[in-house]
This record gives sequence, structure tokens and C-alpha cells, in this order.
Amino acid sequence: MIRARGAFALVASAVSLHAACSPQLSLEGRTCPCVAGYFCCESTGYCLPDDEDVATCEETRKKKDTTQTANDWTLVEEIARANVRCFATDPDAAYWMTAEGKIEAHRTAAGPAIVTERFSLPADPVTACGMARSGASLYVTLEGGSVLRLSVTKDADGTIRLGLRADRLGVGELMAPIALAAAGDVLYVADRDAKAIARLDGEVTTEIAKTDGAPKEVLVAGADLLWIDEAGLRRRPLEGGETQTMHGGGVAHLAVHEGTVFYVEAKHVWSQSLSGGDAKTLTVEPGATIFAIDGARIYFDEGEHMARMDLGGGYAEPAFLRRASEGAPLFFTVDATRFLWGTPKAIHMVRR
Repeated sequence: MIRARGAFALVASAVSLHAACSPQLSLEGRTCPCVAGYFCCESTGYCLPDDEDVATCEETRKKKDTTQTANDWTLVEEIARANVRCFATDPDAAYWMTAEGKIEAHRTAAGPAIVTERFSLPADPVTACGMARSGASLYVTLEGGSVLRLSVTKDADGTIRLGLRADRLGVGELMAPIALAAAGDVLYVADRDAKAIARLDGEVTTEIAKTDGAPKEVLVAGADLLWIDEAGLRRRPLEGGETQTMHGGGVAHLAVHEGTVFYVEAKHVWSQSLSGGDAKTLTVEPGATIFAIDGARIYFDEGEHMARMDLGGGYAEPAFLRRASEGAPLFFTVDATRFLWGTPKAIHMVRR
């Protein structure tokens, strides 16, 4: 009986469907020629209600163009087949370390793609590491208890040379560093086994904070240091002071933009002001595992696509394709010229 009433209600409501929902239906792809009450948007071939204007027609064209871009595999470049453990970038190159302990660099700027000489570590398998690019150096945490500092030299032809000079920092003072952030020549290191955050300033290593369980990520945010541990998102002034919990729970993947920290929790992207206030959920549907910010929009993984949405949150739209069969992205970055992400199988790039 209930099913019959539901079916009848659906038929009866068809009379009012045109008035209530026609704009939504037309924007979802109804093509010309158009029925009464609609006009044809010439630039797209879509039908729009008579009460819409040319501006809406133009916006629909942009939406169509976005959809075409989001489904164009030719935009996606595979720059390496590698099982990546950590990842860093500078304006014209990407750097990574593989599970086999090979550190590699790849030029991503316009022009010939030049793969550099590789710098290899001892054969011990790499299960976790952190990487940061700052000044003339590339820094990589080694689980054995140190931070490897490699020189980065760029030749006139674009070749990037790693490790013409190499040394290790924090030897005998770090236990199992797995993440780091650079502020100039000063490093902030998350030490998993010591359950602490350490500062490396040249040859001097100083433990500056104890963590609640093993720390997982660390980030410099202006005058503050942020990290993730078992208590959630934590914060401490760089110059010293009390450690605060900004947000409890299973937080991951930190980013900061204009005084706001962004992170993932429960497969949603959240934001929270560094000046105080409650956390805000930005994504409408769950599914995000990693994200990146370009200053105007948030980009995040959505299975077969990387999606994008406004910084203030809301509904997302596809940005470009990715291969879900390669696993969820472990690393993702965006800047003015490119998107880069790494999975357990490969590293990909989309130029902007």
C-alpha cells in the first residue's frame, strides 16, 4: 500500500516538475532544440529557462568546459613509476624517496623533462620518511636516527644534481624522525620513537616539545608550530610556550593559508582559524583523503577525479582525472604552474 501511494505521488507531482525543477534539469545537460519556456544557449547547445540571462549561459559554458577538462586524460603526465615514501617540491622540480631508498629529482618546468642522477641510500627498506626543500638543500628524515642533508645544484641545461655535498644531522640525538618542516636553515622534526618535536639549528639539536603518542606531521605556520599526534591537532609558539590542542580526533594532512589551518578528519576537509574559533566542515560529501590549496581553491582526492571547491567550502566539481586503481594519493601539492601527486605506484602531474 505504501509503495502504491509513493508511485502515485511521483506521477501526480509531474505536473509541477517543470515549474519547480526546470532550471536544475536544464543545467544538468538538456540539449537544444528546446521545449516551450526555454531558450538555446548557442555557445553550449544547452537549454536554459526563458527567465535566465546571458550571464547564466556563459557560466554554463564554463561548466561544460570544466567538465571536458576534467575528463581529458591527455592532461595527465606520468613523470615516474615509483613506490614513493616522501615527497617535496620547489618551483621547477619535484623530489622524492622510494621504498628502496633512492632519492630522485625530476624537472617539472616547461621544457625538456630531465631526470637527475639518483642518490641512493643503504639497502634497508624505507617504511616512512619526511622531506623538505629549503635554500640550496634537500632534507630527508632517516628512520635510523638522523636527517640527511643533500645539496641541490641546477645546471644551465636544467639538470638537477643531488648530493654533491651530503651530511647527516642529529646523529645520536634523534631516534626515529619521520616528518619535518623547514624554516630557512632551521628544521623542526617529528620523532616517532622519542614522542617529541625537535629543532635542528645547524649542528645543535634541541627537544622543544613532548607529544601525546607518536607525532605524524609537523608544519610551520607563521609564529606557530603545528603538529599531529594521538591527541589531534596541536599548536605551540615557535619561541616557546604552552602546547595547545586545537582540534581533537584523527586529524591528517595539514596546510595553512592566510591565518587558517586546513586538515582532513573523517574523510572531510575542515578549516579552523589560527586566531581561535571552532572548526568548520568544508566538504559536503565524505570521501576526501588528501588535499592541496592554491590560494583560491581547495583540491582533494575523490576517487577517479581530483575535485575542487571554494576555500569557504561547499559542493565540489571534478578538476582532472586520476587512476583510482593506483591507490589513494600519499602526497599532493599545487602551485601556480602544476598539480603533482604520488601514489604507491607512480607520480603524476597536470600543468595549469
